[in-house]
Order: sequence, then C-alpha cells, then structure tokens
Amino acid sequence: MAVFEPDYFSRQVLSAKRFYRNQFSVEGSAIVSGGGCEFCAENFMVERESFPFITLEFVSAGRGIFEIGGASYKLEPGNLIYYGPEHPHKISAVQGSQLHKYFLTVLPYEGFPGRELYGKVFSTSEPMSIYNSFEELIKYGSDPSESAGLICSGLYRLLINKCQLHFLEYSGQHDSRYRTYIRCKTSIAENFLSLRSLREAASFCAVSEAYLCKLFSKYDNFSPYTYLMKLRMQSAAVMLQDERKTVNEVALELGYEDQGHFTRAFKRLMGAAPSDFRV
Repeated sequence: MAVFEPDYFSRQVLSAKRFYRNQFSVEGSAIVSGGGCEFCAENFMVERESFPFITLEFVSAGRGIFEIGGASYKLEPGNLIYYGPEHPHKISAVQGSQLHKYFLTVLPYEGFPGRELYGKVFSTSEPMSIYNSFEELIKYGSDPSESAGLICSGLYRLLINKCQLHFLEYSGQHDSRYRTYIRCKTSIAENFLSLRSLREAASFCAVSEAYLCKLFSKYDNFSPYTYLMKLRMQSAAVMLQDERKTVNEVALELGYEDQGHFTRAFKRLMGAAPSDFRV
C-alpha cells in the first residue's frame, strides 16, 4: 500500500524515513502531524514565506544554510532550528556536503513549549540524546493509533525539554573543539559496551585523556568517564531485568570479572544495588 506524503515533504532527497499523521488540532494540546529524517540531495533547497506548522529540525551530518529574519546561519552537526508560521525561511544544502537532518512538525496551539528557543538557531551538548528521541519519534509516528499519537506528543515535549536543558548558543561556524567534542561523544555513545576506561575511550576517539576531559568540561555537565559509566550502567540495568541472567553474568558481559567491583560501580552511579533492578 502506498504511503501518503503531503506536498510539504521535499522531493530533493536521496532517501528518507518520514511519516504523516492526518489529525486535527485539539485546543491546548500538541498534535505531531509529521516528521522523519532526510538525506538531502546537493540541490536541496526549501524556501517558504510561511509554513503552517511549528517545526523543530536537527542536523545530524553534513552542512547547510538556514536563513531567517534577514540573517544567514551555517548549519553543522549538532545544530537545531525551531520556527513556525510567522517565520519566512530558507534551508539549503552546501554543495559537496551530504546534509542529513531530522524534523518534526506540530499543529500550532496556544502555550506550546520552548518559546525562548522559537525562531532561533542553536546547538546542543547532547546530540546523541536528541538523535535517539527523533528515531523514537519516527517509530511511533508511523503507527496510526491514538496511543502512538499521544506518545508522539510526549516525545515533542521531551525534545524541547532536552533542547532547553542541553542548550548551547549558536556561535557561527563551530570551532574545531566543538566538532571534536561531538565526534568523541557520539563515538562513546555508539561503543560504550566495548570501552571500559577513560584511557580506552580517549584512545578510541584518537585524542589524549587530558584533552577529552577538557572538551567535556567546556561543553558538558559530566566528565567523559562519568558519561561512559552512566551509559554502561544504564545498559546493565536493562540487562538485569532479564530473569535468565544472573548479576554475575551481567557483570561479565560488561567486562567485570569481580562481581563486587561491578556492584559498587553500579550502586554509585544508579543509586541502588543491582539486585534492586530485578523484575
């Protein structure tokens, strides 16, 4: 069965995962009408005098240009843009760069969240968290049920809350330090199960331990080691809910030969013993 795509979905894409929800606005509520991710063609360009949706977009790879309010902004990985019907704008890809971006559209309503971000270009210190929420949004957005629609509304609010909590001012073209930070944080998030120490994380990211710590000190609320350990222990908490696995087996999967060492590390970061996470 063919999937309906509205006229506002760009055709200047190489590939895309997109959804559209044909729903009517309910006063005072967030109705996510569409969203997805797009691998843009080199000639990608969208220019609008008006657009009937509140829109959040996130650049995950490549480079682009965003024009709004008479100003022009260079888009790089980690940038977000949040705009609505009253914002004439233009988005285009930079030739020679594969622009990859996520987006969601929401029917306008009174009291929508993130007013201080509205009409702005900004960055985030948690790109992987934003990425994960958009991927989850695509999953539920493709489900036509009412329950999935409620989840989409919640994910929209969650994304705006994340943008507020992990907000970074737009500073023109990101300097090499920020790009290195984004690269390192993304690498740690994608490989945390195989990385067991700060030294291993720094080596995997091809930077020194001191420099990795300096990057996280500048752009994040956690040290790189704490970030790595939180990812590992959050994964352990999920594993512990499988009754077929013992605490010792979970510890071994994470590279801990000493169950006591694992238990102490888990309790320090999760605030409870591994046994408390059993179903």
